[in-house]
Amino acid sequence: MKHLEVYSAGIFHVSICTTITDRDEILKELNEQHPSGTDNGWTFSKDKTFHQGGPNPGPCEEGMKGAKHYLMNA
Repeated sequence: MKHLEVYSAGIFHVSICTTITDRDEILKELNEQHPSGTDNGWTFSKDKTFHQGGPNPGPCEEGMKGAKHYLMNA
């Protein structure tokens, strides 16, 4: 079963946890489920790490097997 969840949100960023592996599908699902309200919608952040220092993307440490966390920008 596919999973995509926003677990942290700001004005122009969200952090997501997802089991979806195809980047185009991640963008499609995120923009459909959680529109950013900007012309370009959500995109993958070019930041190499999250603000806490963890890798972007990084493995889910909350127990969601096979899931990754991504930082997204609007």
